[in-house]
Amino acid sequence: MGKIPKPQLHGLSVRRAKLWILSSLINGVLGALAFQLFYINPKKKLFRDFYENYDIEKEFETMMNKGLFDSC
Repeated sequence: MGKIPKPQLHGLSVRRAKLWILSSLINGVLGALAFQLFYINPKKKLFRDFYENYDIEKEFETMMNKGLFDSC
């Protein structure tokens, strides 16, 4: 039988804090990247596609014919 190793008591909290900070930074960057790729970019594409074919004059005429404007 060998000796039982001594537990590490000195610097344990510092080492664990560095590990947690590093993992939280990595998770934050990955979360931001996922948000950009899966939410922001598709939303930008939807807006771009909508405004490519949007005719403001036609929309104005449609709303005016429905009687939505009191001053026109």
